[in-house]
Amino acid sequence: MGQLGIGSQSQSALTPTRVLHRGKPIVKVACGAEFSMIVDCVGNLYSFGFPMYGQLGHNTEAKYFASGNKLAYRCEYSPRKIMFYIEKSRDNHVIPVENVQIQDVACGINHTVAVDQKMRVFSWGWGGYGRLGM
Repeated sequence: MGQLGIGSQSQSALTPTRVLHRGKPIVKVACGAEFSMIVDCVGNLYSFGFPMYGQLGHNTEAKYFASGNKLAYRCEYSPRKIMFYIEKSRDNHVIPVENVQIQDVACGINHTVAVDQKMRVFSWGWGGYGRLGM
């Protein structure tokens, strides 16, 4: 599903293979069931793998109809930067959050939680059983 980040949907990589990231050095790694996250040294967060529940953080589940009524998903095969973060007001208005530099990240089976340099916590993905803390 692309969770290896090596640029393809390989069933397996039998030897350690470099992740296709050409940016700042990576300082943190986290893995979910079929997706992965990496954080670079300046706080950018990148994701790759299976997007079904929005756990990649790109504001989409990336579904499309492959043929007829058969659903398929566009997986991310190499690291893709998460471009924006939001918060919701009490009356459910969406407010963009500026200057987010991620310091730590953790993944569940189908969700992600990240902490930035100001100790703000962001979560996304499948939120069943209250796992997103919202």
